[in-house]
Amino acid sequence: MRAWFGTVENGKCISKAPVLESDESVKNFNSEFRKLASICGVKDYVGELHDLMVELTREALKEASSDLKLVELVNLLEELNESISVFEEMKNTAFSPFPTSFEEAISALKRARDDIISEISKEMNSYAPNLSSVAGELLGARLIAHAGSLRRLAVLSSTTIQVLGAEKALFKHLQRGTPPPKHGIIYLHPFLRRVKKKKRGKTAKLIAKYISIASRADALSGRKLGLKEKMEEEFRRISGE
Repeated sequence: MRAWFGTVENGKCISKAPVLESDESVKNFNSEFRKLASICGVKDYVGELHDLMVELTREALKEASSDLKLVELVNLLEELNESISVFEEMKNTAFSPFPTSFEEAISALKRARDDIISEISKEMNSYAPNLSSVAGELLGARLIAHAGSLRRLAVLSSTTIQVLGAEKALFKHLQRGTPPPKHGIIYLHPFLRRVKKKKRGKTAKLIAKYISIASRADALSGRKLGLKEKMEEEFRRISGE
């Protein structure tokens, strides 16, 4: 980096110009890059490099913004669900008549939850369309939130994704020899609710495999792969539907 932008010592820039004259190895390195750039039709090597880094920085900030937004929305959704459960439990155990203000509070919380779900769906379909298609917007967002970001989810193996969210059960299995968990957060996937219990293990592996492929496509290429149809076809073979 100092070959391109200057020399920094003790947190201070002591030379804004590239240090080509004072460092022969740097001079040779940059000379070769300039030649290659010229051959490829790049006239302004430093300018092109600057534009590229600016664009990469913008993309990184955009990605981080989407990840942060999804994490915050998922956390808010979980808090709303918890609050609604508390209010409804109070309603079921309280003496009648139940206060009107509590009824209004529950209704307001449910409307807020619907708004959050709508916003999550909108963000997921734009940011991670492949993951949304195979996992659903809400499950996909929860997976991203649990992993910390889409890119972090993309680098996980399908085996890890399968038990993501079941870390306590996995720890007990490793420490005490209890049965290993078959799935974590992905238990929310509709396929696991439709399949018989003895086939849940294979179904969980199938779901995790396609989530892994989808998250990598969204994080690295951005291309829509049409994975949902292939996933459903494999599921039919496993479930016998």
